[in-house]
Amino acid sequence: MLLALDVGNTNTKLGLYRLDGQEPRLAAHWRLTTQRAQTVDEYGALFLNLFQLKGIDPSRVKHIIISSVVPPIESTLRYTCKTYFHLEPMFVEPGIIAGMPCSLTIQPSWGRTVWPIA
Repeated sequence: MLLALDVGNTNTKLGLYRLDGQEPRLAAHWRLTTQRAQTVDEYGALFLNLFQLKGIDPSRVKHIIISSVVPPIESTLRYTCKTYFHLEPMFVEPGIIAGMPCSLTIQPSWGRTVWPIA
């Protein structure tokens, strides 16, 4: 399964995708308030509880990708993924090699919200 996080200034969206077929399928999704002051353990407890409420075993997550426009929260999310999912997340950023074509030459001056779109 792939856990995708889209961290915005106001909300953080999580999507959990099954990767067992030809096409990824959305298995669960959540919308949370982005909390810059939340700790690794607070995010970990929240994520694990969300999984439990849907009856999903967190150990089924094999990949994590994060798109964020909130740099102060990125290290917290990185360590949450390492601690609670035992995975190193991939961050959507300039120079990412994701195996997908990019139709634009990304300019740093565009800001972080354009990167996932390109």
